[in-house]
Amino acid sequence: MKHHPRTMPSFCLLNRFRFLLIFLSFTHSLLADSLGEEISKLPNPRISNGWVLDQVGYLTDSEAIAKLNDQISKLETETGTEIAIVVLPSIGDHTPKEFATALFETWKIGKKTTDNGILFLHVLDQRRVEIETGYGMEPILTDIKCKRILDEAVIPEFKKGNFSLGIAKGLNSIQRGVKNPEIGLSDLTLEKEEIFPYVDLPMSHYIKEEESNTETTVNKQGIFKRILFEPIQSLKEFFVFSVSLGIIFVWFLFGGVLSILPFGNRFIYKIYSNFGRYISWISGLVAGFSLIPTEFAESETFFSILNVIPISSLLYFGNQKIENKLRNNPRSCPSCSKKMQKLNETKDNAYLSPGEIAEEKIYSVDYDIWSCKDCDVQIKEKYSGNSPASVCPKCHYQTFRCISVTAKQAATYDSGGLEIHSYECAHCKLTETRRVTTAKLSPPSSSSRSGSSYSSSGSSGSWGGGSSGGGGSGSSY
Repeated sequence: MKHHPRTMPSFCLLNRFRFLLIFLSFTHSLLADSLGEEISKLPNPRISNGWVLDQVGYLTDSEAIAKLNDQISKLETETGTEIAIVVLPSIGDHTPKEFATALFETWKIGKKTTDNGILFLHVLDQRRVEIETGYGMEPILTDIKCKRILDEAVIPEFKKGNFSLGIAKGLNSIQRGVKNPEIGLSDLTLEKEEIFPYVDLPMSHYIKEEESNTETTVNKQGIFKRILFEPIQSLKEFFVFSVSLGIIFVWFLFGGVLSILPFGNRFIYKIYSNFGRYISWISGLVAGFSLIPTEFAESETFFSILNVIPISSLLYFGNQKIENKLRNNPRSCPSCSKKMQKLNETKDNAYLSPGEIAEEKIYSVDYDIWSCKDCDVQIKEKYSGNSPASVCPKCHYQTFRCISVTAKQAATYDSGGLEIHSYECAHCKLTETRRVTTAKLSPPSSSSRSGSSYSSSGSSGSWGGGSSGGGGSGSSY
């Protein structure tokens, strides 16, 4: 009998969909953890009563940082607006927009009651500038105004190499927009007073310094290039990965050899199904995750986890192919030793009891019937199905299953809930009702804040507790 042509139950598809969602959620959580970890390493300027973080050095070398801090402090005293200026050499593979939003939420820029924070972010290696605004600032410093500030005040100076001057002009424009919400776009970037001509060192001075700090990482080949072009050396470097792939190869070779034998046996199928499949899956997951520590140490990213996708695909389809072959290889007749024939779905029911037919109908058990046409001998093989069901206490077939769940009492923080589970046997129709108590609800953490996925041990509550509204604008130069 070939595998039943019946449609797979919807709950089986649902379970696989849930597994995919769990996997994607786990992948996303790792990437979010990577971003949160990188942000947590940044020193918070408010700890020293400042507003500017310059990790490149040009604001410090031009001495513009003192003027910027003083200007933001005065604006905060007058209007309550909190502005953070952050200059970073690199943020790895993250986009400046997602980094700006995450940094805003981590530091909680702006006052908690008004969400009037503003973040000005310059990422040197991506040649990108972002302005991120809080909820309360969006109607005052609109996205169009942010874009006009960048394109007319900041970017022209950045293209000339005048980075300190560009940020000073950008801050002046932001200040005008905050103090006068009705200001027109033409007046927003208009400088009525001359700005001190800050002089920056050439960017090559800072870029070379950054390159020297990462020279080892830049000159070192990527993980996959080392595995492909330096297999002997990578065998030692990625020992766990290599051993795990070796185990997968051995089990696939073992299953492949068994699958091409001219005869089949249920015992052989069970050995591979119960051991080879799970061993290969465990090895595949170990192989997929084993490269992550090395990758994080070299680039602080978690993209190696994507290895799980091709490895899982190989394991799923490879194991499925081998198991189907092992299950359908012809059996030898115990009487005459000739090859037996597997009966189809219609014919095999003649050799099944009504209870066994019921088991097949609900997918709890799958039966194969092999028949010898010469000596009229049949072999019945029992396999696990896709549907969960227990043994019926009355007829003893695997046909006892839950058919409905009714919620009688919802769970609270103080007590669990109550559900009524109704069971019925698909064969003898025995029914049973069970009362099931569900777990109590877990109270939300008092330290968590809705809408924020990141935390930082360095914030110390020094900012006002604001939230990002996702508004603002970005521009490259």
